[in-house]
Amino acid sequence: MLFAITDIETTGSYASGNSITEICVCLFDGKEVVDTWHSLIRPEGSIPPYIVQLTGITNEMVAEAPRFEEIATELETFIDDAIFVAHNVNFDYSFIKKHFEDCGMVWNRNKLCSVRLAKKAFPGLRSYGLGNLCSHFNIENAARHRATGDTLATVELMKLIVNEVGLEELHELARKGSGEAFLPNSVDTRTYLGLPESAGVYYFHDAKGKIIYIGKARNIKKRVRSHFSRMQSERRQSFFKEIHDITFQLTGTELIALILEDHEIKRYWPRHNRAQKQAIGRFGIYTYEDQTGATRLVVKKVTNSAPPIKYFTSGHRARQWLFEFAEENHIHYKYCGLPFTEEPTEGVAEHNTKVDQALADQQSTLGSFLIKGRGRSYEEQSFVWVAEGLVKGIGFVPQDAQVTDTAQLEEYLTPIAHSGAIEAILRSFIERTPPREIVFLEQFQH
Repeated sequence: MLFAITDIETTGSYASGNSITEICVCLFDGKEVVDTWHSLIRPEGSIPPYIVQLTGITNEMVAEAPRFEEIATELETFIDDAIFVAHNVNFDYSFIKKHFEDCGMVWNRNKLCSVRLAKKAFPGLRSYGLGNLCSHFNIENAARHRATGDTLATVELMKLIVNEVGLEELHELARKGSGEAFLPNSVDTRTYLGLPESAGVYYFHDAKGKIIYIGKARNIKKRVRSHFSRMQSERRQSFFKEIHDITFQLTGTELIALILEDHEIKRYWPRHNRAQKQAIGRFGIYTYEDQTGATRLVVKKVTNSAPPIKYFTSGHRARQWLFEFAEENHIHYKYCGLPFTEEPTEGVAEHNTKVDQALADQQSTLGSFLIKGRGRSYEEQSFVWVAEGLVKGIGFVPQDAQVTDTAQLEEYLTPIAHSGAIEAILRSFIERTPPREIVFLEQFQH
């Protein structure tokens, strides 16, 4: 099996919106280079001045060069089924893959990163940048930041790596799924291989161990891989560079993973959980009693003092729901803070009864109950404890435990703070869940 050791020069640092200006590929059999392919590429748009200064490739040099689509078939044939290798491989790979896709061609190859391989072969070095490795190992590179110079330097580095770890090991590492092909350079392959293919919550940590992202998944390993398999933007590349470790918590069920993810994000507020940080339940419907004793409904911002009847992402959506609620239940607009032209004709007692019944219908799906499910292993069972419509916590009970009342259940409980997001998760779950998985507490027995 050959290795297609590659280097490219580009107009920018990420594939989306930038172009390749030069490509060099050396086919390497583990001992020597058996063939070489090189071309300048005419990019879309002009080369920025700072890139010209870095690489020495000018707009005049590429003015008569072929477009990528003109050399795409030739390049694909040259690389064929060789293992794609580059220093910081996901950078080069993402550009070439994107350019092939722009030509309407599907291009997927097994790949290896010479940065990761160098870390494996020569642990403990101060830096694994190509320039520093060349200095450390006395590898000559007469044309730094040019595709041919950097490719030939990577070839010499690969010779040292092969001598250290062996060809068989490299072929094994190139297998899809090993992690070598897609993980950020700062994440140990063993960390990825140790991830479970089960439901849970996973955490990305920076170099200091701080949690910078929290996610949930039915299959943690598959979900983590998907993060690194997407097309890389400048923001994603920056994010990946921050990741140094991955940890996880098993949850047994996707429901508990969803609940725990929300709880943990609000606990740690990781800087890369932008979407989840946006308050899912910023507004809510509340009730209060006015001076006449009438029950009124009002849209307010959610506070920690009391949970609303219903959560909404915006005040507009909350008011729209309140309007539809009043219409459906024949509740006078006056008591909902909505514009009206005529005073209500019904009495306060009649109005309050109508509101109480309408709200009871709204809340009928949520009371006090347990949702039972799979545990983190065959030896246990999971539960979600809901008390008066609010999540009290989650927990895991050994299969052989004799739990007959809620007081015993407290021993296994991990408290969870209720939120608008969790309420939405619960309601969605209940709508599609067989009744046998829900145990109402007034009938509770293990």
